[in-house]
Amino acid sequence: MERLELINAVRRDAVGVEQGGFPLHIFPQAMQEIILDWEHDEGYVVEFSAMAMLSAIATALGNALHIRIRGEWVSNAAMYCILVGRPGLGKTPPLEAAFAPIRKHDAELMRQYCKELELYEAPSSKDNSSNTPKPTLVQYIVNDFTPEAMFEAHHSNQRGIVILVDEIIGMFNSVNRYTNGPLIEQLLSAWSGTAISIIRKSKPKPLHIPHPCISIIGTIQTTVVGQLFKKGYSDNGLLDRIVFIYLKSSRIKRWTKKPQPVLSSGKRDAAQRWASVIDKVLSLVMPTSEDGICQPKVLEFDEAGQNCYYDWWNGCVDAVNSVENDAEIETRTMKRNTIVARFALIFQVAKWACGEGHIQFVDESSVKSAIALNEYIEECYSRVKEIVAVSNPVTAQQAMLDTLGSTFTTKDALEYAKVVGVTERTIKNWLKKMVEQKVLLHDSHGSYRRVESPHDVAKTNKSETEDSQFHISLSSFSSLSEGEASAEKCKSENNEK
Repeated sequence: MERLELINAVRRDAVGVEQGGFPLHIFPQAMQEIILDWEHDEGYVVEFSAMAMLSAIATALGNALHIRIRGEWVSNAAMYCILVGRPGLGKTPPLEAAFAPIRKHDAELMRQYCKELELYEAPSSKDNSSNTPKPTLVQYIVNDFTPEAMFEAHHSNQRGIVILVDEIIGMFNSVNRYTNGPLIEQLLSAWSGTAISIIRKSKPKPLHIPHPCISIIGTIQTTVVGQLFKKGYSDNGLLDRIVFIYLKSSRIKRWTKKPQPVLSSGKRDAAQRWASVIDKVLSLVMPTSEDGICQPKVLEFDEAGQNCYYDWWNGCVDAVNSVENDAEIETRTMKRNTIVARFALIFQVAKWACGEGHIQFVDESSVKSAIALNEYIEECYSRVKEIVAVSNPVTAQQAMLDTLGSTFTTKDALEYAKVVGVTERTIKNWLKKMVEQKVLLHDSHGSYRRVESPHDVAKTNKSETEDSQFHISLSSFSSLSEGEASAEKCKSENNEK
């Protein structure tokens, strides 16, 4: 293991992972090796591969294991994740590679269902049909997204499901077709683990899901990610629950010829190694009650893990408490405790599935890994808000002016930038353009005044012209000798007469 750890460290440095800020070193060594192999052999983006793999583990785990956050507050490992990038950056291939073992598992369940259905509908079994229950199709991955399909699939698979879509904006646009239904509210409830009941006139029996475990993962292009912020998902808290992965650099890597990897004796390719990890997670038994209702096993933090988690969260609480204005509090912060706890559970399971840990409890190293990953994710979210602001600068600038008021300083504007997650360079560019467009008046160095009417602009233009002429005149006057100045002054007085 020490040898693999050293090799992975060298490869991370060679690929330049740390330069992008992604903490690949927090992953189990076996997962790091697979991710780096995919980067070398397939050209997959490291960050996309890693997050897709964590989402796949969360899906395979489902309701088999939960984590106790505090007291009676327990949580599953479900994730809402979106990979953001320009077209051609390679968002979809690593997503498909990470979920390939689960797709294979679904295909086997489909074959089994078809065989059971064939036997159920066979003429020889009709006499016993009353004693033989109709087979149920169990699937983990839901592609064709409709509310009915999602909840039907989850009702059939109590362990949990994942909504896996390539261009995820299509899924959110489809929500508009169900404006009369509480779909978004149900997704918010599902994320929180609140029981869901679906009653339909077309269904003889209501669907009841006591332990909803729904993950969502997909891709989106940078040019349309701003649409998510316009649909009100920020107001209802949905965006606070989503993990965005957006790289520092959007440059697409060029293809280079590389020799085909030569596998050493006994070593399987990356896809096979990854399949063994997912299969091990899928093999975990989901406890059920006598009536068939899932009863997830709950893992606890060990003492060191709990201390680490509590210290981190209390730091977040102190930061929020230090803010006097409620409007300046980042609502997303208050969801980070759940997200970090879920990541800690996923990392603990990942270490176990890779043969590098246990699943008796959630230890300190898993908590530290979760905290480090969360910090990277929040940096990604800041970059996403940046591109949203830049893609619609007029609206963003208007929001800034409405917040700062009629007069403000550069310092005020930069403080605003920190709150909304916009870079200093962007804010300064906005100020410069708004001055050029006569939206703002630059009264003095670092001080701005909002233009209230066209009269303000005309008055300011006249003042600027007079000031300019005065400075030119003064400069010319000072360059003359004392006698020449007196003569010039007399000449000017005679002209006036």
